[in-house]
Amino acid sequence: MTDKCTFHKQSAAHFYCQHCDTFYCDDCITIRKIDEYGGKKSYYFCPACNDQARMLSVGNMIDPFWKRLPKIFLYPIQPVPLILTIVLAALGALFPSTFLVKIVVAVLMIKYAFSVFLNTSQGSLKAPGFTWDLINADLKPIIQQYILIVALSFASGMVFLSLGPIAGYCFIAFSALVFPVIIMVQMATNSILHAINPMIFFPIIFRIGWPYLLMYLFLTFLYSAPMALLNVVPLENLPFNLVVFLFYFLSQYYTLVSYHLMGYVLLQYHDEIGYPVDYDFFIANRGGTPKKPLTEKQELDNAVTVLIKMGKYQQAIERLLPHIKGENVDPELSEKFLKLLRMTNDKKRSDIYAPRHLNLLVAKGKKQKAIDLFDEIKSNQEHLPDAKTVFTLASWYNSRSEYKKAMETYVYFINNFKKDEQCPEAYFNLAQLLHEKGGNTSKARQILKAIVKHYPHHPVSDDANKYLAKAA
Repeated sequence: MTDKCTFHKQSAAHFYCQHCDTFYCDDCITIRKIDEYGGKKSYYFCPACNDQARMLSVGNMIDPFWKRLPKIFLYPIQPVPLILTIVLAALGALFPSTFLVKIVVAVLMIKYAFSVFLNTSQGSLKAPGFTWDLINADLKPIIQQYILIVALSFASGMVFLSLGPIAGYCFIAFSALVFPVIIMVQMATNSILHAINPMIFFPIIFRIGWPYLLMYLFLTFLYSAPMALLNVVPLENLPFNLVVFLFYFLSQYYTLVSYHLMGYVLLQYHDEIGYPVDYDFFIANRGGTPKKPLTEKQELDNAVTVLIKMGKYQQAIERLLPHIKGENVDPELSEKFLKLLRMTNDKKRSDIYAPRHLNLLVAKGKKQKAIDLFDEIKSNQEHLPDAKTVFTLASWYNSRSEYKKAMETYVYFINNFKKDEQCPEAYFNLAQLLHEKGGNTSKARQILKAIVKHYPHHPVSDDANKYLAKAA
């Protein structure tokens, strides 16, 4: 049964944190790239507790092979393998009697099939390119496969001669049954001795279980399919070279399907088999692109989000606390911190912190959020925002033509910040609004006279005198 991400139930889990007992998909996990030996290596951490998370088997992240059989069968239709299969089949058909051509065609196809196997076993479902490096690649794995085939054939003959036909046929049946896993071990380990070691391939068969038999039946069908198809084709009515072309094409087509299938089974059961898979390669080649490492802010935000979803509000507060102190606090983190304080019903701390968050919103120009928060907290006279914040809010109300709220905010400023250097300006702005928008000229004149009397040396005193004459 596939383990799902704790927070995204539609997504398969890629990692597990034993400390938190939580499953994470690749969108939830925290990635850190660390320089090691001249390159960068990825490490994966639980966003909640910051412990290193354990990667689950890739088999948990992909569809089982029996659900992908139609796509596996169509794998060679991709441009590179299709063109290669056609070219090699055409080459074999043009020179059907040339032994060297047969060798070249066989070697090139088995080399490419080997590349398909390795590519698939590491998680790439896209066919590899056919490059010069592939042509120059080591022939050792190919030679090993032919040695295995010859060795099994020789062993079958010896059993026939030594123990009789019944034992010989039983040995052939047994060899056919274990041959796929022998090839998988040989390609994965690049060792004949490992491949023919029953202590290695028998446990693998049992770890895979009944799906191994399903794979074996499908491979048997694939290996017999070319001859079966040719038996229903009226070969006597076709040119000889076309018959050769069809034989080569079908044989190579099914070879690629077989190697892709064996690579996919190895990928699906790599954890049970003990075959290492590069997770970065898997993520990059399964149809997506490698994820960029998170910034410190993204990593923190991710961790806090996970903790909130877990209901661990106090831990989320503690994780945020170091980041909402000092200068240049991120307003989003500050907002989360305030929300968390309110979610935990910590009224005392939220009453203390709310004015500070308001100061930050105003400093960052977050007008609507600042205005909304001020409406919530202005009744709290024990913990006040900065005078500069309130004065700015009053001017924002005025610019939005919310004159009543602007006047109320200037009154709030005057009542709470009488000794602030902007107090005379607050009085003057209030007087203007009372005269021009409030219809209360008498009160405006009282305020203007008070400015002239109490702040005779302040620059706004001259403005008050002029405005008195205007408001007469």
